[in-house]
Amino acid sequence: MIISAILLLRYNIPRRASRILNPALNLLIKSSISSSGGPPTPAFHIPQDMSTIFEHLQLEPVIQNYIRSPPCFSLNGLTESVTTDQPHCQRHNDPNDHDPPCTQSLGKFIYSFEPHTQNTTNMKQKFIPTKHFIYQPFKNWLARFLQRAGIMEILHQHQQSQTPKGSPKCDVWDGLVWRHFTGTRNIHDPPFMSIPGALAFSIYVDWFNAHGKSTRLASIGPIMLICLNIPQVKD
Repeated sequence: MIISAILLLRYNIPRRASRILNPALNLLIKSSISSSGGPPTPAFHIPQDMSTIFEHLQLEPVIQNYIRSPPCFSLNGLTESVTTDQPHCQRHNDPNDHDPPCTQSLGKFIYSFEPHTQNTTNMKQKFIPTKHFIYQPFKNWLARFLQRAGIMEILHQHQQSQTPKGSPKCDVWDGLVWRHFTGTRNIHDPPFMSIPGALAFSIYVDWFNAHGKSTRLASIGPIMLICLNIPQVKD
């Protein structure tokens, strides 16, 4: 499973190629075990779907899919929390709120049969929102980030590095403001970035049509925090 994950993530092999690779690895491993003449080993099987492999190896980040009301941008809970057949936006339903309520329809359910059966009692339902707001909880991301082997040493070494005087500035840490910024009004406080474990982030926002210059429209907008403590990747 680790080999398949490395080939996909590091060497960018297509997922459709992994559907051929994983069964081939299964066959190779089983042939090697049977030809070794050793004692029987427990059944071993590499999943064919890379999503299953990522789940086993805990490589998938925690992602929350919220339902967004198109006209008022209000978030109305997670997609898996929908229980009513025709959910509508609940914004401004507070009796003390003087704004008119937003009753926009939020999406619809789609139904499908379980594989290899046409029994209507086994139908699966899935809610499809009209608009999504997909969010990765910051605490979950930070926990995974700080669990990387040697990450704290890398962050500390990069923060302490300095460009020789007179050389072109090529990193945010070359600026003096980061060296002296305290984050408070007390000039006697230590610089914020001198505190062990302090992280600095910038925010990046972009908006584009997923279909490019096509007449079709699918507006997608990522809003990302960029950790400035990470060293630059050198070519």
